[in-house]
Amino acid sequence: MIRPTIIKNGAKAANYYSDVEKAAEYYGGERVPSEWIGKGSAIAGLAGRVNRDDLTAILSGKITDASGERQLGRIKADGAEHRAGYDFTISAPKSISIEALVHGNRAALEAHRTAAAAALRYLEQYAETRVARETVRTGNLVAATYEHVSSRSGDPQLHCHALVANVTFYKGRAYSLESKSLFQRYRAADAVYHQELSRHLQRAGFEVRHDKDGRVELAGCSRADLRDFSTRSAEIEAALAARGLTRETASAISRETAALDTRNAKVLPETREAHLERWTTQAEALGIKPSTRDPAIAREARAATGWTGAQIAAAAVLKATAHLTSTEAVFREKDLHMQAARFSAGRCDWADVERAMADAEVKGLIIREAGPTAATERLTTRGMVEAERRMADALERGRGDHQAVMNEREFTRALARFESSRGFKLSDEQRAAAGLILTGRDTFQGVQGLAGTGKTTLLAFVREAAEAHGWRVTGHSNGAEQAATMQRESGIATTTTAAHLLQEQAAAQERGRASPDDVRELRIMDEASQSGQAQFNRVIESTAHAGARTVFLGDKLQHQSVEAGRAFERAQQHMPTATLGEDSIRRQRTEHMKAAVGSILAGKHGEAVKRLPAVEVRNAQAALPDTATRDDKRAAARADNQAVIQRLARDYAALRPEERSKVLVLTSTNADRQALNSAIRAELQQRGALGAGAQVETLRKAALSAEELKRAESFSVGQVVEVQADYRRAELARGSRWEVAEVRGDQLTLRNAGGRVATIDPSAIKLQAYDKETRELAAGDHVRWTENHRAQRADHPLEDGLKVRNGASAIVERVTANRITVRCGDGERIELDPSVGQKLEHDYASTSYSAQGRTVDAVLIHHNVESGAHGQRETYVDITRARDHAIVYTQDSDKAGRQAGLAIDKTAAHDIAHDITAERAEHQRDHAQPEPDFTAAHDIDHAPDHDAADPDQDPAHDQDQDGPSWG
Repeated sequence: MIRPTIIKNGAKAANYYSDVEKAAEYYGGERVPSEWIGKGSAIAGLAGRVNRDDLTAILSGKITDASGERQLGRIKADGAEHRAGYDFTISAPKSISIEALVHGNRAALEAHRTAAAAALRYLEQYAETRVARETVRTGNLVAATYEHVSSRSGDPQLHCHALVANVTFYKGRAYSLESKSLFQRYRAADAVYHQELSRHLQRAGFEVRHDKDGRVELAGCSRADLRDFSTRSAEIEAALAARGLTRETASAISRETAALDTRNAKVLPETREAHLERWTTQAEALGIKPSTRDPAIAREARAATGWTGAQIAAAAVLKATAHLTSTEAVFREKDLHMQAARFSAGRCDWADVERAMADAEVKGLIIREAGPTAATERLTTRGMVEAERRMADALERGRGDHQAVMNEREFTRALARFESSRGFKLSDEQRAAAGLILTGRDTFQGVQGLAGTGKTTLLAFVREAAEAHGWRVTGHSNGAEQAATMQRESGIATTTTAAHLLQEQAAAQERGRASPDDVRELRIMDEASQSGQAQFNRVIESTAHAGARTVFLGDKLQHQSVEAGRAFERAQQHMPTATLGEDSIRRQRTEHMKAAVGSILAGKHGEAVKRLPAVEVRNAQAALPDTATRDDKRAAARADNQAVIQRLARDYAALRPEERSKVLVLTSTNADRQALNSAIRAELQQRGALGAGAQVETLRKAALSAEELKRAESFSVGQVVEVQADYRRAELARGSRWEVAEVRGDQLTLRNAGGRVATIDPSAIKLQAYDKETRELAAGDHVRWTENHRAQRADHPLEDGLKVRNGASAIVERVTANRITVRCGDGERIELDPSVGQKLEHDYASTSYSAQGRTVDAVLIHHNVESGAHGQRETYVDITRARDHAIVYTQDSDKAGRQAGLAIDKTAAHDIAHDITAERAEHQRDHAQPEPDFTAAHDIDHAPDHDAADPDQDPAHDQDQDGPSWG
């Protein structure tokens, strides 16, 4: 693993590493391997072993270039101000350290050295500086490397310190580094390291395994073995746990602080011989033996060269782009590098992968952002560009290409009848939208409707009028609960969009393509803004194939799709679209809520939040001294967030049951949602609102893309997998559940409840993975289903089951040792087996995304300023759910207001490829066949990416590290 830290004192760093090297030589005549690397080192005349004087000079900014001897940095009266550089520490996986250092396997050692060199070469490509206020790429670094063998706790830990001096050369002149690109790309460099490490280990005959992130270990070294030789890691995790954190939840600064707080002074020198007797004794006691090298693995790995290596690399790039474009149309170059390295899994050289990426760009399969320089790092694919273009072309062709439901005179009469029967009049905007739908002749139309503008009332009129003229009106929506709401409020038979498309696929095979002249069917797609580009295109295609018409109904200001693209927003430019604007809003009933919504629509999100009453808890933050560090402040904010959650839970539980039914608790992240659910349940139990409980195993869908689900490495032992489509083996029928017993190479070994074992290649079968969790359910608990599925009915236990909807709620009525009875919203009772994983969760708090489409009297908004991708869409959705009241609970009201208006938007391929003409795309197609299409359409649970390191702070360094803190 690669982790960078900032070297603040160059002389101190040079002295430390020189002293370590001297101590090693004194102990056993063994010198710590050190070397100058990098093109910049050659330019500076530095080569061979590193000595103290040269390292001190270069880290201090003293350099000789084409203009003579120079001092880099800011020259002040009391000396030069110059940042020394950066320590990029590359730590070998624990199994490699054990194999190379404990067992003395030279091949494992050389594999690490080769991979580390490749990672540093990768970073060097992106070295930059600033010249005349412009950032320019130099492609050279000055770096001194030292190889060390132990952790602070004396464990075997093979690692390389690459001390990158704050200097680079441009046109023969020395400049200080612009370090941002290095910090942004060190994760990609880490992926390159593991890809090359895996490659060279396999070439040496080692069997390897990869985790879901592509990191490699030797297959023969068990996870228990690794834990037994990881004292240092355990110390860091214990320090984090004392702060209420884990490696996953801790910030980079928190992990770095834990690493520094737990470090001990080294008592033995950096030589293998100094530790070997102790390590060997420990390995023998634990039964850890050298890994077996298989000549067959080596032969197979070495055969993957030439055209075979190119094929493997091309496939890896294809999988990487499919994975990336499953959630975003535009991705970063560094992310492509990271994922391509991961998907190659060491089966080809990194050079093959680089050639495959370059080849894909030359052929137009990957498209780089048009910009003033070639160094722009945003990319998309030809498939994504063409998907957006296909949508636009189809919508344009649909203008005036169908039948009108009625003429204008008939529309006027129908509207009068509807308004008379309902006792109220539609707004002018609702009338105009209904007129567009019913009198227009377009195959595709849109309605851009703000939250609370009476879209379902509009649809109720459209349905009545269309059905009276012999038209069939159907609907589909993004979620099952949203579909149920639309059906209940408009009377339109509605299903989910996913189910609708499956039905259309089956029907299309039977009926063939229909003519618009013969079909009187009007389809309504609700919550269209939550549909990704791929799904949106499938709706368009199925509509045209059926000869029907489709109206896309949604709000481009609300949450967007989890999938890639912002199709509904772009579609409005290419189809007739009516607008239900601010004048049509009817939801808010109090003046202060109307004012808050008005502020949001005016783009003043922070002002909207400030209009609402707020509960702020900042006791821990207020108690901080003036000397508090950034990490101290974040820790205090996290502590205050826990207090905020407890306060919100008390306020919610204090409401009467009938009041709670009209209140929605909203937050940003699943972690905070679960914390709120737990806190609210505890308060309800204390108040006697919940009965006796029982522990129930529940299943949470793993956040894996379709490409990841095809890789065995993506799965973990103990996960539950469910077969999503019938397989050639009868026992692997659709719906069957299995537990992952072993992950080995490309194979998964599964075991079902009856003990039956099956070994499969996940790329050959459609699976969904679930992580097991345990929740307590008690009588009176509110729960919600997290997937569509069938559950057994209490009064008819022998039937196939009752279909429950994703997002539908239920109340627990009775809990026994082997049965849990719940009552669904429609009154149906279902009996659950506590020993079988249930796809449900507590339903007291919701994320903002899942709450879209709901309306309540009041909303309690939890805004944790330390977590979540807060922005303008979340603020809009949260506040507009409420008719009468909304309260903000936070640990920092000012910061919450600033975060409220942040622009967080999905990307579209045409954001960066807007100048790619149809002629150019056709030329690319002609010259690229038969290359694969990079279009991706995959379901994935999305979490925003916060990978980019802040170049102004010390990044995390949670691996075993032996260098000092250069203060």
